[in-house]
Amino acid sequence: MAAGAALTLPAYRDEQWHGRTQLKLCKTQPMISAQQKQDLSEKLETLRKMLFNKGKSGINLTADDKGLKIAEEGYF
Repeated sequence: MAAGAALTLPAYRDEQWHGRTQLKLCKTQPMISAQQKQDLSEKLETLRKMLFNKGKSGINLTADDKGLKIAEEGYF
């Protein structure tokens, strides 16, 4: 994975999430302080609020009438 990570962006992302880089991150997690964990939690919460804001979100669906009806009934 590490060797292939330099070749394409998907390979790089895959290595980041599933390769040596992720293993190193997991090994260092127990060493961070309670304050660092709190800071990370706050940053992730801020990011979540920015990404998942219903008022500013949009969706583009391509489907037949039946598919659109299913989507409307199930999600909106």
